Amino acid sequence: MSVIALRAVDTLEEAAVSINRQFEIADREHDKSKSAGSKEYYARLTAGVMLLDARKRVEAETDMGWEAWCKQNVNKSQSYIRKCMQDARSSHPEHALDERRADTKDSMRKTREKRSHVGAVEQAINLIKAMTPDELMQFDAAYRSFKEGGLT
Repeated sequence: MSVIALRAVDTLEEAAVSINRQFEIADREHDKSKSAGSKEYYARLTAGVMLLDARKRVEAETDMGWEAWCKQNVNKSQSYIRKCMQDARSSHPEHALDERRADTKDSMRKTREKRSHVGAVEQAINLIKAMTPDELMQFDAAYRSFKEGGLT
């Protein structure tokens, strides 16, 4: 497991600045390397650890809810924040990002496969729906000809 040394911050505002700085590093490094050990990976993991600490402090020191604090102070979506915190809590954080990316890639591949297997009848219906009135007349004539003995 990786060990990330974090400097103590005095205020939640400083914590928000530091968290956002880590996200900026992760965004900047995103395309350079896609695996554990990269600057992006460590920046995301650092942000996740900082978010875990900030959540405890927000709940203990403010009347503001966690999501409201994040919305006001962190420049990322709630789902992204949750994923970073989940990675930081992982028993093997050094693999969490790679595993998440592999799962996403697999999910996207399955979705593309599902979309590409649309049946011929459904494809024909969608094409018919998209036809202009003139194209529908041409199609109707061709279909009637087909039914009578073949397309010409």
